[in-house]
Amino acid sequence: MQKMTSFTIKKSKFLEFYLIGFLLILVIYLGEFSLPKEITDEPKSNSIFLIIANIVLFFVIFKKQKRIVSSLLFNKLFLLYLTTLFVLIFFRIDKIKELRSFIHLLLTYLLVFQVSSIMHSIEFVKLVKYLSNYLTIVLLLCLLVFLNNYGQIYFFEHKSASRLGGLFFFGSTAIIAGFCMLINVFLYSRKVERLFTAFKILFSFIILLATDTRMVILITILSSVFILFWERRKMILTILIIGGISFNMYNVMTEKDKKSQVEDDYEFRTLIWGTTIIKIRDRFLIGYGQENPFENMLKSKVDYLQDPHSAYLSIVLRQGIIAAALLFLFYYKKLKENFNVISILVLYYFLSVIVGTELFLGNLEYINVLFNITLFGLLLHPDMKILRHI
Repeated sequence: MQKMTSFTIKKSKFLEFYLIGFLLILVIYLGEFSLPKEITDEPKSNSIFLIIANIVLFFVIFKKQKRIVSSLLFNKLFLLYLTTLFVLIFFRIDKIKELRSFIHLLLTYLLVFQVSSIMHSIEFVKLVKYLSNYLTIVLLLCLLVFLNNYGQIYFFEHKSASRLGGLFFFGSTAIIAGFCMLINVFLYSRKVERLFTAFKILFSFIILLATDTRMVILITILSSVFILFWERRKMILTILIIGGISFNMYNVMTEKDKKSQVEDDYEFRTLIWGTTIIKIRDRFLIGYGQENPFENMLKSKVDYLQDPHSAYLSIVLRQGIIAAALLFLFYYKKLKENFNVISILVLYYFLSVIVGTELFLGNLEYINVLFNITLFGLLLHPDMKILRHI
């Protein structure tokens, strides 16, 4: 496999240390080091953190880098998406609340763009190694917090309390573990520190198994094969599609006869997705914004869930089909223009959240930040001019 060289011109040890330091602060700020909060607890406000973080990032970039990569900020499709969200504010009931949410979204994306701009100043392979080590530390923190709260690790019991989450909800920890594993598989395929990288692959896979998140486990394994056999990607893609369909058919058939102590997955998802689609139909074009369309509707079945349990249904529900279509068209164009093996890391997120978290809403959530810096920081990195032809 072709060895990578670097197109990256600007190098600064300070920026490298600052990037990892900032990402560590981010995980400490966004993670939960104690037992999960009760649903009745008010979520913490991230406004002050976002303002301070953006100011600090701006001065760091101005001093060391002189500019933010303009292609991240001034994309016509993305600006049209933001304009659409702004216009939708005037169709909402609580316009002040919606305006605050919009400003929060702008500040989150500005933070992501500034972090990604710093990433562009670091040599690509070195950057991936930093992220590999950083995510391994994050997973170790998740493990230690979980052990401190629950005492031991369980595998495949499919109970909420036994699924390894730690700093985050177990579904988010699963996506982080899978992403960490894929980054290390990429490094392993490039023959970078193979022994240490193999250890990190094994560690992240064990954490992934302990989350008992079957969809993410399957996607991670198939994506790993895709990375290792990139030259045969068309054949692997066929296997991925067949495997994914077969896996989901198997789940549907077995869940009907299995009494889970959490919920019957098939029955639960049928209920929540069906209800969400009905709600989407009522406000197909403009969505609900910050309103709670599920209030007093599903308490008997899913008292602890207030979202559609699908990132795709969630963005249409919240932002409407017009805004959602613009955002996904933007994603599609970026993937098409920069298609290479790193695209698998981005596509991994798109597949992992079919039945998962609210990934695309622009919230200051750890998974959301990680997804966006993967897209803007890794996939759009200057060194991708090389990988595009590998």
